[in-house]
Amino acid sequence: MLLLSDPLLAVRVQPQTLCLYRSSVSSFVSWVVSSGLPLCSADDLDGLLILFRRDASLSKSAFSVLLAALEFSTPPLKRQLPWARAVLAGLTSTHKVKHTFPLGWPQAVLLAVELAAAGLPVAGLCLLIQQEAGLRPSEVLRLEREDVLLGTVGSQLPRGQALLRLGKAVNTKIGREQCGTVLNSDLVALLAQRVRLARSRLFPFSYEKYRQLIRFAEARRGWTWGFTPHSPRAGFVSDNLARGCPPNQIQERGRWASWSSFRTYADQVAALAVSLYHPEELLLSAAAWKSRDVYFAQLDDSCPVVGKKTG
Repeated sequence: MLLLSDPLLAVRVQPQTLCLYRSSVSSFVSWVVSSGLPLCSADDLDGLLILFRRDASLSKSAFSVLLAALEFSTPPLKRQLPWARAVLAGLTSTHKVKHTFPLGWPQAVLLAVELAAAGLPVAGLCLLIQQEAGLRPSEVLRLEREDVLLGTVGSQLPRGQALLRLGKAVNTKIGREQCGTVLNSDLVALLAQRVRLARSRLFPFSYEKYRQLIRFAEARRGWTWGFTPHSPRAGFVSDNLARGCPPNQIQERGRWASWSSFRTYADQVAALAVSLYHPEELLLSAAAWKSRDVYFAQLDDSCPVVGKKTG
């Protein structure tokens, strides 16, 4: 249950976010009805939210979603839930953040090769494009053929580079279309081949499938780093920091709206640890990349991208 004072409010968020909001509010409303407690004012709501959090043992994330859902559906509530907001602030200060483990370029190449060797070269290419361009998982998985602009002779975009149109994010602070860039000319060549052969979406699988494939590739290599679909984006930051790129330039290219959100990805030490513990992987990665045309020879939609069993 999520009553919107105006249907136009719904256009501010993604459909899946709206479903999450509805589910969260529905659970809260059911609890209020079953408890028989009065709810006549914002003060009543503020107190009930605290009781519900304790009774339902809500995590920081779940409580944050509930507050966001209520304030989204009824904007005037934003300044009328001081107790609930104070509790959320306390949960935030005591919450231990689990940072994403970065996937550097050498390790990304080896995982991509594992996927290609398993008959999933398109998934491997997806991993490399995301890592090199610093894309969010949702951004790389939404890419379609027409979203890729390839540099050619005479164009404003240099030859050997690619511009990725990421679309205008819903409720973005930037408020304009965002773009990513692929500067590795060898990778651009593979991307151009995929653009020619794809029917529509370049990487047609879900976030969950993508997560499973990364885990599958990591297991094939015998690694236990725990990479996730956000690891390539974190590795993009770590790699560029290691090259000496100014942090503000990395933040701009990766499209982080704030410095604090950017810093959560800047885990240079963890990226270095991967290379130190597996120095031989650097040589293997370089050799694998030289043989990329063999591994990524087939990039059409006949490859079993969706629904393939991965062990």
